Amino acid sequence: MKREIKKCLIWINKLAGSYNKLDEKKIVAVFGKGYDVHIKYLQKKGELLGDITGFSRVVGCGGDGTLSTLLNTPNTEDCELVFCPFGTMNEKFKGAKKSVFCFDKLGIAGEKAFSYVLAAGSFTPLGYQVKSKIKKRLKAIAYLSQVLKEYKVACIEAEIVLDDIDYADKYSLIMVIDSPRCFGFKFNRLFVPNSPDMHLLLIRSPGEDTLKNRFKMFWPFFRAFFIGFNKEFENEDILFKPFTKMDIKLNNTEIFCQDGERIEFKEGTYNIKRTKLNPGVTIYSRGTIRKLHRLKAFI
Repeated sequence: MKREIKKCLIWINKLAGSYNKLDEKKIVAVFGKGYDVHIKYLQKKGELLGDITGFSRVVGCGGDGTLSTLLNTPNTEDCELVFCPFGTMNEKFKGAKKSVFCFDKLGIAGEKAFSYVLAAGSFTPLGYQVKSKIKKRLKAIAYLSQVLKEYKVACIEAEIVLDDIDYADKYSLIMVIDSPRCFGFKFNRLFVPNSPDMHLLLIRSPGEDTLKNRFKMFWPFFRAFFIGFNKEFENEDILFKPFTKMDIKLNNTEIFCQDGERIEFKEGTYNIKRTKLNPGVTIYSRGTIRKLHRLKAFI
């Protein structure tokens, strides 16, 4: 009886910031050996992965947004998920500080899963507004070049219930973080990989977007991202606290940055909590892929 060959889908984001460093032949050799390999390219922003039914292994190649799309693709047959970081920032991969690692715990807000960040407010449009061609040319500097443009005072009316404590105010930043870093700032020193906890960062808004309030906004953001946190923190402007689940009530429609992708949350109440991904996702560094390719070629 002829043995059925398993199918492998390799999904490559041609818009990713470091796509020019991706060697397609190496990816196929390392992850597709012994499989019936199918290759699909993402060539338009917002394009989805589609149906992965029938595949035993799916390999995503791209940035944090590509990883987010992979995580939000229905995986009804529990096929193996692999990710190769070829984005600009690659925050999820860099946060682990390992060349190969597996994670199986995600954050979920409403029906959308996220791997490392869900944030709204000042500076957060940087995550999804910088154009792909600029990221490919300037890499991380592409984000820095847009900072002054996004230096605006946000004023998000929200009520957040965390550990039975009610925080109702207007915020410049609402950030759920499941990583030691965001935008390259290693500010969350409480982060533990695959921990049951995520962390909430709130920065209170000083009011309308005026020059005076932009000056007022500077110190809380500097305190949060340049000094960072190694324990829970709360003062009149900042809250930083671990949690496993929380409720957030938005009084208006707000735009969030979810792992580098733009997502709209309508007025209403949302539950944000941990969820388990089965199976998990294994992430391989570019260096590990090169080593595995040399090893397979030798064998």
